[in-house]
Amino acid sequence: MEKLLREERFLPKEEDGTRCVKILEKALKEFQIPQISVAIGGYAEEAICLEEGDSGWRVYGGERGEKYNMRVHAACRAACRDVLSRLADSVEAEREWLEFFDREYESSLKK
Repeated sequence: MEKLLREERFLPKEEDGTRCVKILEKALKEFQIPQISVAIGGYAEEAICLEEGDSGWRVYGGERGEKYNMRVHAACRAACRDVLSRLADSVEAEREWLEFFDREYESSLKK
């Protein structure tokens, strides 16, 4: 059974995760993360996967036909941040990528 992460239970659900997914895609391009490393919308082998379900946004690693290390997030923003965190190969890269994502997200709210 899927559980929402505790720290997110008070976050409002987004009506439309399209904004977050577009910002995630922008971050992937900005930091030259190979497209095969991420699967948005479903499962892919040897990728970090992001998909929306009835109980929230699922992030997991796809390997050998299985879904590993699944986390369910109430908000798309938290799920996209989780994807970037999993892809980062260093603490510095993770910090840079998350700061970029957060700046772009906040900027998109002002438009």
